[in-house]
Amino acid sequence: SAVRDALLFDCEIADCCLLPRTFWVPAGGKPRCALESMAADVFARHVPAGCAYDPARSGAEWWVQVRPSPEGIGRYAVLAGGKGGHEKYGITFHWDKDEELRNMAGMFVHPHLSTVTYLTPVGAPTVVLECRCNVHDGEPAAEPGDGGVVCWPSTGKHLAFDGRLLHAAPADLVEGGAAAPDIPEAERSVRGAERRYRRVTFLVNIWLNHRPLGVDPFPATMLDKLSGPET
Repeated sequence: SAVRDALLFDCEIADCCLLPRTFWVPAGGKPRCALESMAADVFARHVPAGCAYDPARSGAEWWVQVRPSPEGIGRYAVLAGGKGGHEKYGITFHWDKDEELRNMAGMFVHPHLSTVTYLTPVGAPTVVLECRCNVHDGEPAAEPGDGGVVCWPSTGKHLAFDGRLLHAAPADLVEGGAAAPDIPEAERSVRGAERRYRRVTFLVNIWLNHRPLGVDPFPATMLDKLSGPET
């Protein structure tokens, strides 16, 4: 649909290697673009009315993952194969956390909830394991439990889980071994059709009473490149 294609284009912009990795929408803040509106909706969906929290220190941290990332400009195309362990088609196992706090003080502070919204039906599944880390050093607090979730991409599917849990999108689990499916011949002449055949996810971490350090709203100077909040 035209709306989905517009959102996929927005995600390609947000994936640009020249922009910050993640962005902030404060609790109760007015969305300025479609992606901020989606983040605010996810926050409202998972934080019930009447929940007690400090709005000044609560909100939604959002970002996008595009696999494979557009060559030359995409964040993960530039980072793939580097020191961060970034992969071209998948996402390595990790814990969501306040990244700057970890870098500055070695502390692992996690969001209340981590969420994934799939904007395309292709690519690796999300795997969530019952494994938490020690907040002081990031090492596993115990052996992973027997529980876990494997969630395959489907357009519009939404996954939410405890923000303290280990998770990944392992590329070697992709069905049929096709990490990036071929574009059907009938669509090859359609401008932007390649965006429909990448793994595109919209990620939102919900934070209550803690705002991750160094995470700011999407740059105001770039808002005119994105779809409006009513999209």
